[in-house]
Amino acid sequence: MLAVQKTTVVWHKSDKGGEGAQVRNSFVFAAPIERIPLAADECVYGYRCFYQKGIRLYTSEEYDELMGFTRARTFPQRTYEPPAKLSQLKVKNLTFTPTEEGFEIGFSYDPQINGNPPRFGHNKDYNNTESRFYGKDILNETSFVLKEGQKGRIMYNGRFTDIDTGQWWYEQTAVNIANIPFEDFRKDIFLEGEFDLTYSSLAFLK
Repeated sequence: MLAVQKTTVVWHKSDKGGEGAQVRNSFVFAAPIERIPLAADECVYGYRCFYQKGIRLYTSEEYDELMGFTRARTFPQRTYEPPAKLSQLKVKNLTFTPTEEGFEIGFSYDPQINGNPPRFGHNKDYNNTESRFYGKDILNETSFVLKEGQKGRIMYNGRFTDIDTGQWWYEQTAVNIANIPFEDFRKDIFLEGEFDLTYSSLAFLK
């Protein structure tokens, strides 16, 4: 089974360097897994997002309160249901393909849905007419293959621009992935020891 945990940190230009950078460099992009799988064919997915202001990181609710934002209550609030089956698992920029060895974890960086700077390199689907990456000059490659009992981490970042205000903001994301037998599931698996495999697409952000 697969356990996947995605964590994103968001910050603005005023916190780019100095103490702000030190805070992000010391941040642990891992946490206990909140959801416990009920069957061997399940996958477990969790997502966390933090917003930086000065030397502190806030959850989205804390940040909204700090900045005086109010969420609209006009429409019914949707309840998010995390995927329970591998076929339902969709994580931005990543693919999960079962192989004889384990799971092939693919990473792509399509500039149409990601921030700057664009990433270029090998596109494994350049000649695949059935792929949405057919003929595109983008980064789209296998990051690693996770064998059973292994865990890996993918890290990437980007600079984004608000189309209305022109304001910049920055994001750094880590996706932790574990391929583990159901009976070996542990909530703290991403906090235990080192990752077996890592892949980084961290660019210099202006």
